[in-house]
Amino acid sequence: MQMPTIVRRAARPLVRSSTYLRGVYLLLGGVVAIPYVALVAIFVHAMGQSSGGDLVLFVLLAAVTAVIAVIVPFVSAARTLEVVAARAFLGVELPDPEPTTQGSWESRWRGALWYLITLALGSVVTIVVLYGVPTGLGALVIPFTDSHTLTLQLLDTWSFDANSTAMALLAGLAGVAILALTVYTFVIGGALLARWAPSLLGPTRADQIVMLQRRERELAAGNSLARELHDSIGHALTAVTMQAGAAGRVLDHDPEFARQALSRIEETGRSALEELDDVLGILRRGDESAVRHPAKTLTDVPTLATDHGTDVRITITGDLAAVPPVVSREGYRVVQESITNAVRHGDGGAIELRIDVQHNAVRIVVENGVGAATLRTGGRGLIGMRERVLILGGRLTAGAGTGRWTVDAKLPWDKKES
Repeated sequence: MQMPTIVRRAARPLVRSSTYLRGVYLLLGGVVAIPYVALVAIFVHAMGQSSGGDLVLFVLLAAVTAVIAVIVPFVSAARTLEVVAARAFLGVELPDPEPTTQGSWESRWRGALWYLITLALGSVVTIVVLYGVPTGLGALVIPFTDSHTLTLQLLDTWSFDANSTAMALLAGLAGVAILALTVYTFVIGGALLARWAPSLLGPTRADQIVMLQRRERELAAGNSLARELHDSIGHALTAVTMQAGAAGRVLDHDPEFARQALSRIEETGRSALEELDDVLGILRRGDESAVRHPAKTLTDVPTLATDHGTDVRITITGDLAAVPPVVSREGYRVVQESITNAVRHGDGGAIELRIDVQHNAVRIVVENGVGAATLRTGGRGLIGMRERVLILGGRLTAGAGTGRWTVDAKLPWDKKES
């Protein structure tokens, strides 16, 4: 590797803004460490000058002060501040801590350990800066002074006398090197903190569990909305298509039937728009309480059966009003999707629908003839129905046999007895 390339690579960190942001973070750590160092020095000096009762008093004060100093990094809010500061100064991607897990022991000790490391590294960097910057700048100006003499007073007086121009130039180069090495403490210290930050400030096990649970809820909500859209809009489009086709076929010789079909198309379309408006409202506002139209239940099944203008033979056993609202809503969707599939893929014959309300469950059975080219065992509609039933702890089977397609679902509301 050529020398200019090495020099460029070595100098690159010195001109990055991120280097100096990390340096500020480290210096802040050094500043926060100053009171701790000062208190230790004061107590050590006082204890050395005291005896007897005064010594006991100083020991007690030192113990109380140490307890207060140790408690600070264990405060739950401290971890939030550390995460925000690490993102801003170190450029590390960290999620916000979960409010519900901030008080956990793992969260507290991780935050305390990060606090200790920041103070330790910050103290080292601060000391290097306090000595390196004045020394480097002083050596850098030696070639530009008449006497080529440098005198610095930090803790003790230190002087350097370059007795020749060559020595003065060497001193200037040494000053540049000292300043560069001082900045490199930012690079090294910042890189160490950036590497350790995800482990100490990243999600704890409790945070990860909460995040997974939230993600699970979001996915479940998304799947629920997808099922609602698929079932309601799919049903409406199927009903509109069937009614429009029937109206078109009889328009010339049976205009009254055509008018009735068009009326049903209007009603179906309006109902679908209401359901779509509710679903989009939930998506926009994220609040299911914002729904403006009451959800349909099993008591609305007779109206559902007439939407398609097909022969649906309904047998109901038991009281539909006795079915709990949640189960009744999901049951309605199962019936809706089953009839829609029967109209789409059936042989055009009558559809048998049986609803049996039991003491702890409702059973729904839909049967229809199978079209010649539509023997199939799966689809988004069937997946959605299975999800609805499984969420309630029920069961669903669907399949063809002896030329008939059967959907058989049982939705319980008392899982212990079902």
